[in-house]
Amino acid sequence: MMEREEGNSSGIPTGPPRLSKIKEVVQRQRKDSEDEGSPDIDFEYNDDDSLPNEISELYSYTEYPEYNLNQQSFNELLLYFRFKDKSWGHLNMDEKRRYIMNLANMIDVSKPDERMKAIRAFLYLCQGCWLECQSDAECFQSIEENVVLLYDCGIFTAFVELLDMEIENQVTASHACRKLAVNINDSIELRVILSVIYTMVHVLRVHPDEFFRKEFQDELNTPIKGELLAIRLFSMITKFCSGTSPHFPMKKVLLLLWKVLLTSLGGFETLKKLKDEIREKNNLEAVIEDTVTISKQMRPASPPAACTEFGDPGNNFRKAGLSSYSQGARRLKAPKQHHIDLGMNPDDDDDDVEFDNSLQGSDNDKRSVFSNDISGSEVVDDNIDRIASTSPETSIINPGIRALPWTPKVRMGDLDQFLDYSRLKFVGYSLREDRTTLAGLPDPIHEAVKVLKKHMYISLSEKQIESENNILNRPILNKDVVPELTATEILYKAMLPSLPQNMISLLKILLAAAPTSKAKTDSINIMTDVIPDEIPYNSI
Repeated sequence: MMEREEGNSSGIPTGPPRLSKIKEVVQRQRKDSEDEGSPDIDFEYNDDDSLPNEISELYSYTEYPEYNLNQQSFNELLLYFRFKDKSWGHLNMDEKRRYIMNLANMIDVSKPDERMKAIRAFLYLCQGCWLECQSDAECFQSIEENVVLLYDCGIFTAFVELLDMEIENQVTASHACRKLAVNINDSIELRVILSVIYTMVHVLRVHPDEFFRKEFQDELNTPIKGELLAIRLFSMITKFCSGTSPHFPMKKVLLLLWKVLLTSLGGFETLKKLKDEIREKNNLEAVIEDTVTISKQMRPASPPAACTEFGDPGNNFRKAGLSSYSQGARRLKAPKQHHIDLGMNPDDDDDDVEFDNSLQGSDNDKRSVFSNDISGSEVVDDNIDRIASTSPETSIINPGIRALPWTPKVRMGDLDQFLDYSRLKFVGYSLREDRTTLAGLPDPIHEAVKVLKKHMYISLSEKQIESENNILNRPILNKDVVPELTATEILYKAMLPSLPQNMISLLKILLAAAPTSKAKTDSINIMTDVIPDEIPYNSI
């Protein structure tokens, strides 16, 4: 046995000295992997981000040359409208309004070049007239001031009408359908219009004046030419996925749709407030905890290290008859993931995972360390058990309370189902909709019912379903019941006829964006608003 621990016929040590060497190598590899390929996740779970980050998400690197085109169009029209030797910052408020109204008249002309020049000038204003700014902070302040001024002049409604006109442009759509590869030049007008609307929606949504925000929210919930802006954007997604309009810039469309829904329906805080108000109207208890607030405080969960090691069918751990070791390794790995999920300090059990990873190496090392000889495997198993049980560095730390950070919730139907099953099992009959009679049931069932009733939760959806059933069953008695016409009700009523098509279209975009190693010959191309003109078709 001593000879087996010190070495074998091949001269490769198989005892604890070899395990410590493997552990040292794996620790070094793991440290390099964490430093290079696994950076810490830093994000904020909220409705939106700061203005600089939101603006950065809107544009792509291929749109960089268009910044100069916007600035040139703006300056040319300044000279055209006889604002000589003046920049935007040197104009007074009356001159700024006069210039904006001249641009608004110009976007209604029939000549595409002149109309596009005016649209680019508006985009330059929404970009904060960046050439005149000395710092980023000054530029973002200029963006907010210009957007408010544009909205006061009625430019938002004008650009929504422009968007509607470009959506119905059959000439551009047919030209894009005939092309082998649609690129960024096929969606110039749409991209500029969507960028202007997106910037205005984001800035006005977070405006400090509550009355101003409410006015803009009401405008988004009011149909323009008989249709909501959100419904227009949903129709763009459907047309893009059906192949009739492959030139639509989906990235900007989805970002704008997200902002429009967030503005018109409200964010997390609005949702929580409305939920509490409606629960109070229905005589329900207020929800003390908030799922979104708890989710913000949770740390992101990472997958276990080297998880492919256990799923490899050719792994020599399974061939060596060490199933008990594999189960032990998984038990060593479990506390690490559990601490991450609970937001606990992961440093306490780093050595547990390091010890688990230390037994992973090349297939040749595994064959030499864990041979098919049963006595040899017993030596290794004994060493593993001894180290895991005696060493303070590798002992499994008590993970504490194993529970989710939310209070358990029980539906009324869950309690009814549990009582029916228990009565049929112990008594032989069931009492429909009887939640109080517990005669003939054992004490553990009494305790279980007590716990279920303690965590009873009646959701708003159950109340709404009950109200709908009451209206359907007694239409004469409830003929005066009219549902409240909220923003959500208006939107849902408008999108209900095309709801299946919208869901399928969003699923297609999600699948097209998912990373895969297989070629997607039949999928849609969601990169049309990013691909430059000079890239050949065979390289896409």
